[in-house]
Amino acid sequence: MDYEKVIEFKNLKESDLYLDAIYKGGETKNISSEVLNKLMGVSNQRGFRYKGISPDVKFCVLWTTGEDVDWPDHISIEDGLFVYYGDNKKPGYEIHSKPGNKILKTVFENLHKNKFSEIPPFFIFEKVKGWDVRFRGLAVPGHPNLSEHEDLIAEWRSKSNTRFQNYKSSFSILNIDTISKDWINSLLNESEDISLRPKEYQQFTEDGKYQILRAPQVKKWRTREEQLPTKKNELKILEYIVKYYKDRPTDFEYCASEIWRLFSKYTIRNDKVTQKTADGGIDVYGKIVFGLSNDPVDVDFILEAKCNSITTVCSNSVKNRLISRIKNRMLGVLVTTSYVSDKAYKEVRLDNHPVVFITGIDIVNILREKKGITTIESLENWLKKLETHNR
Repeated sequence: MDYEKVIEFKNLKESDLYLDAIYKGGETKNISSEVLNKLMGVSNQRGFRYKGISPDVKFCVLWTTGEDVDWPDHISIEDGLFVYYGDNKKPGYEIHSKPGNKILKTVFENLHKNKFSEIPPFFIFEKVKGWDVRFRGLAVPGHPNLSEHEDLIAEWRSKSNTRFQNYKSSFSILNIDTISKDWINSLLNESEDISLRPKEYQQFTEDGKYQILRAPQVKKWRTREEQLPTKKNELKILEYIVKYYKDRPTDFEYCASEIWRLFSKYTIRNDKVTQKTADGGIDVYGKIVFGLSNDPVDVDFILEAKCNSITTVCSNSVKNRLISRIKNRMLGVLVTTSYVSDKAYKEVRLDNHPVVFITGIDIVNILREKKGITTIESLENWLKKLETHNR
């Protein structure tokens, strides 16, 4: 079992913050067992908590369960990126009617105006189980990979036939492993002791420079468990796709092509689904466009689509067929509703073959993040529109 640092409930008021440590909740079933109130001196409810009066906010605490399918907060450990959805999650309210969204608006405005000294620190916590939480790091708004048009986005959603907006905000987790309780206590007092600030946060307040905590994976391939979703609603999404194309699996190629288009950060051009009788094992082919629009560089790709049941593995033979058709300076893509065998995945990565695997969990995440699809109804509507478009 991996070692985990655990802070007991009785020690919360005196404890420092340790990266990825678990802070234990109390034994009672009521709100008196809540952690963040004792640990951080903030309120004991809501995901967005803060100290101070806007716009003079001393610090913010962002708490996430990671279980809200409509508002999927998530951490990208490799990039040091934390994506957090604001607190206007129900219809009937204007986007800035909730205090958390007001703070997000102000903080990101200060970021874009280079007013770094006016940006408070954000402490990220994630639910473990019961009242227990894990500290995920100290963060600041924005990320080097995102422009000012991408780091704070007002997204439209609908519920009960009513449309409303909420913020999708992006943060950089700073390269800090321990935060002293003395600094937190000074933030809670009338005047912060700046000498206690972590140097990485101080650097950001001076010139906006990000010193990000990036943690690349040591292993280059994903296990079966990492390739498939575990939540019931996500499994239902995949199962519905398989059922939808059960009697006409070749039509899944159009769906796979669109998922690849949504997944890619670059322009997909001239992608075509091949004729079923003469495709040579290739389902889709096209070009990925890199560089400037007036000076593009094209890279050819081929795509194979597998609409399998979740328990049906994509074996070595699938991998071998795809690799055998990849020519020089060409990219291979496999889109499957299931997963790739450990042997096939490992061989591709160890041999450095230019192959992208988009598996069950990726399909669910892409549809949710790019199209807002989290229900069978929204999935069915999207599939029907896709089908109509490709007739």
